[in-house]
Amino acid sequence: MVARIRLIPEIVAGLIMLVVLMALTDAQLAPEQAPRLWYFSLGIILYGLATSIVCVAWFRQQIERRQPFGWANRVTLLRMVMTVLLAAMVPFMNASDFAEGGEVILSYGLIGIATCSLLLDGVDGFIARQMRQSSAFGARFDMEVDAAFILVLCLLLWRLEIAQPWVLAIGLMRYAFVTAALLLPVLNGQLAPSLRRKTICVVQVVSLIVCLHPLLNPAAAQMILGTALVLLASSFAKDIWDLLGLRQNR
Repeated sequence: MVARIRLIPEIVAGLIMLVVLMALTDAQLAPEQAPRLWYFSLGIILYGLATSIVCVAWFRQQIERRQPFGWANRVTLLRMVMTVLLAAMVPFMNASDFAEGGEVILSYGLIGIATCSLLLDGVDGFIARQMRQSSAFGARFDMEVDAAFILVLCLLLWRLEIAQPWVLAIGLMRYAFVTAALLLPVLNGQLAPSLRRKTICVVQVVSLIVCLHPLLNPAAAQMILGTALVLLASSFAKDIWDLLGLRQNR
């Protein structure tokens, strides 16, 4: 109970930040009163679901090892807020407006928010190492926010008709891997840290953000996204091969 109470200030601060960011974007995104209400409601519901999962995971860690939430996890929480904000925008996107150049401010706003989240992705890990706040919870929290962020970017590209539904494969591939691991426990094996894996993850995010630019040629966007998908698929294939190889060596 004490662990959950200690997390309340961070959760409340995140909610306030989310509401402020939504207030700054709702005028263009949902100018009419009814859609605006749905926009705020969706954002708050998504934030509630996300923080509920975080609280459960945090409480479990506190049972095993008591540790402060720390600044590294606060930065990750900020990234989660940005991801929830972008996710709440998805149903209200209008591809025709973007095609006509009528939502230039909003499109650059999307790019700005996504870029900030990408930059902060390196900050939380740095803080954790420098302040000796590294933990299994923090690593998992960071990884899950990364996965959700990539999926939301894919949904935005699909919703804006910048890419066909196949772009969702980029965002869903990690979840497909997790699902496969439920059927094949060998895929739950421990993989060594990999620069290749980290680099490809960054390439995915950068590719998705670049393709949000309203002036990017559609053919170029398809080529960039296709390349990103191939790289990601090859990375997962390499990890699966390594995990299966570890099993055979035992």
